[in-house]
Amino acid sequence: ANISRGRNVAIAAAQGPIDFAKVQSTRDSFVVLVQGTPRGYEVTSVERTADGILVRDETNLMPVLRQTTDVRIGPAGEMRSVKQTGEVQGKPMAIDVRYLGGRATGDASTPARDGTIEKKVIGADVPAGTIDDNVVLPLLVGLPWAPGASFSLPVFASGQNELRTVQLKVVGTEPLTVPAGSFETYKVELTGFPAPLTLHLNAVAPHRVLKVVPQGSP
Repeated sequence: ANISRGRNVAIAAAQGPIDFAKVQSTRDSFVVLVQGTPRGYEVTSVERTADGILVRDETNLMPVLRQTTDVRIGPAGEMRSVKQTGEVQGKPMAIDVRYLGGRATGDASTPARDGTIEKKVIGADVPAGTIDDNVVLPLLVGLPWAPGASFSLPVFASGQNELRTVQLKVVGTEPLTVPAGSFETYKVELTGFPAPLTLHLNAVAPHRVLKVVPQGSP
């Protein structure tokens, strides 16, 4: 599957590589393709609010998946909360986690590998600079992208109660045409998610994500 864009953290975020001043209000829409055939959509919005940032993601791949995720971030980039509701293959799933005092706490009901919904109590120490896994892609605009750049992001998978490290590396530049237009892009390899991804980011600031492809997809 791949996603093409249509028209349109932490307790001490300053210790991380993301410049949250570059994270401005936007709304991006993506078409989800499976073997070249449209199967659904994803809409991601970033809103600057009086007390920080709200990132909302709405994904619809019905009849397989539907979910809405809200992540609230403080003015300095500290993670505050994530709330997710939806269903996968007709089974309800949810995440309700708060970040406070260097810890993430709450509960989650998310798909297990055998297709069942697994309920978890979420409770973990979250190091300074960590961001929620649900906002990795929208926050990439805050990184200082350049040819050959590489970054390491501490990430908390709030639905899995796991700390992870996401690695990003620019491996080249490529022209790309999507419904929003034609762009020169940085081709970026991402690892640290359950499946590695190839991203295409606008090479001109703001460096928004234009296309996402799971590695190994046709």
